[in-house]
Amino acid sequence: MQKDYKTRGRMDGADDGVSAKLDAAVKMFMEQFTETKTMIHEMRTDLNKKIETIKTDLEGKLEAVSKDITSLRSDCATKFLQTDANVDALSDRLDGVSHAIDSLERCDDLIVSGVPFVEGEDLPAYFTAMLKHVGLDGSVPPSVDIRRLYSRSPNGSDGSFIKIQFALRNARDDFYYAYLGKHDLKLCHLGIDSTRRVYVNESLTDAARKVRAAAIRLKKDGKLSSVYTKRGVVHVKKLPNANPVAVLSEDQLRQLAS
Repeated sequence: MQKDYKTRGRMDGADDGVSAKLDAAVKMFMEQFTETKTMIHEMRTDLNKKIETIKTDLEGKLEAVSKDITSLRSDCATKFLQTDANVDALSDRLDGVSHAIDSLERCDDLIVSGVPFVEGEDLPAYFTAMLKHVGLDGSVPPSVDIRRLYSRSPNGSDGSFIKIQFALRNARDDFYYAYLGKHDLKLCHLGIDSTRRVYVNESLTDAARKVRAAAIRLKKDGKLSSVYTKRGVVHVKKLPNANPVAVLSEDQLRQLAS
């Protein structure tokens, strides 16, 4: 009986030793776990701070880049608009120079329309008759080159144009302004048995003729007061008392009449 008691005592002592060791091991494990958990938390906190710092830095840089891009885009748009405006202005100046050159080449010319073609016609005699009718001295006519542009007009009629090219600008102006003063030249004044009108106009470029035709249509519609040409350039008045405006293009004419 006493022997059994001693045996149980030794066993209980051994169990207490194992339990103590287990408790110590568990305690150490829990401490290590807590330390590891704390370390992981600190690492996560540091990592989040670094991520936030990097994120803030990147957002700042992206915002700066975005502002730079917006500014660059605005500058480019402004420069493009200015370039377009400069190109348009240059194009307008080139058109004006081209128109001036074309007009200069025609500034000594006048175009007569409404005179039918007749075989064996005497164009210088027609011109002399025109001079007399408008009140100029036909006995000493100015030096001109006069010719019919077509034997028949492009539309098949016999009323093609006659071109009168003057050697002197003053002689051309004297005749044209005298014609405008009377403005009643007829075929009968040229020795042709007819009361149909004969018209004398400046020699215009294709562009100027289109502008003049469009301006005359607008005048008929009541949108313009007067239309005339001077030195190959079409001039219009929107109102009777308004100053005349030189018109070089149909776009300009539309804007003026609107």
